[in-house]
Amino acid sequence: MPDQQQMTDRAVWSKRANRFQSRWRAVGGRLHVADGQLRFDGHRIDHALGGRDWSTPLTDISDVRVEGRRKLVEVELRDGTVERFVVRPAEAAAEELGNLARSANGA
Repeated sequence: MPDQQQMTDRAVWSKRANRFQSRWRAVGGRLHVADGQLRFDGHRIDHALGGRDWSTPLTDISDVRVEGRRKLVEVELRDGTVERFVVRPAEAAAEELGNLARSANGA
């Protein structure tokens, strides 16, 4: 598995982000698209405090949208799972991620 720097170097898209690991726990880090994957890599300090990395193939993404007053970017997977991220600007990030996912899915 590539380390965070290698992933950043190969990324076709990359932004600082926070991922909601649970309803109350947000982990700071970076959201990347590289090698056909959407991947979140948490900061080292967050790892030490129980923060987890996350990834999924772009082909598993069924929808990307902006929701709520806090304008969270929601990534819905084909299995119905929804991952929530704070990424700024939210609308632009959702549009770019949606385009990359649609492209990976042949749409």
